[in-house]
Amino acid sequence: MATLTNKPLNWFKVTPQARRHFDEAELRQLGESLKVKQLQPVLARPDGTLIAGERRLRAATLVGLPELIVIISDEPLTATRIKVFQLTENLHRAVLCRAVPGPAKAVAATENAFQVVPRSAD
Repeated sequence: MATLTNKPLNWFKVTPQARRHFDEAELRQLGESLKVKQLQPVLARPDGTLIAGERRLRAATLVGLPELIVIISDEPLTATRIKVFQLTENLHRAVLCRAVPGPAKAVAATENAFQVVPRSAD
């Protein structure tokens, strides 16, 4: 069961995410956008552990927002599924080339996480 609610920024717990680089200018631009409207909630576990949305959380913190809209999911997710979810979400986000150099590497990381064996081109 998932719940949609607002939570203060200090409620969230950040663990290592798929994205490694955060450009401050891009975060500030996103933060200004979040001041107008948050188009997509972040995703977290009931204990506040962030599953997806670290960029939005950092942007909100940077511009001084008090809270974010969050989907709280109590669905059990393995570390691998969370990583795949994060990589997939990041492929749909702004410039990812500094975090995962290009979509091909993100796909390779996803295949590696799922231990996919490439098929031959017969």
